[in-house]
Amino acid sequence: MAAPEGEWRWLCITFTSSILMASFVTVIVKSPIETMKVTVGRAGVAIMLGTLGTRELVIRWGIDAFHGDAIRLAGWAAGMTAIGMTVGYPLLLLLNTKGKDLARFVMAKIQTKVE
Repeated sequence: MAAPEGEWRWLCITFTSSILMASFVTVIVKSPIETMKVTVGRAGVAIMLGTLGTRELVIRWGIDAFHGDAIRLAGWAAGMTAIGMTVGYPLLLLLNTKGKDLARFVMAKIQTKVE
C-alpha cells in the first residue's frame, strides 16, 4: 500500500529541515572534549524528534495551519530538532550510565505482560 502524497510531503519537509538544523546546531554546540559518538547520537535523537515529534504534536493538537504552509512546517521541525539537541545530551548520558538498569526494568515489564 503506497503512502498518500501528503505523507511524503510531511516526511520530506520535516526530515530535511531536521537534518539541516541538526547539522547547524551540532557545529555550533559541539565542545572539543565531546566525542563523535555522543555528537552523532545527539544529532540522531534530534532528527528523530524533529521528524516524528513534529508530526505527533501537530496531529494531536489538530493544527490545520501546517497542512498548507510548508515553511511553517519546516520551521516547527527545526525548532523541535533544536529541542532534541538540548535534550539529547542528558538522555545519552542517562542511557550510558543507567542503560542496563533501564533495560532490565523494561524487560521485566514486558515479561509480566506476556505471562
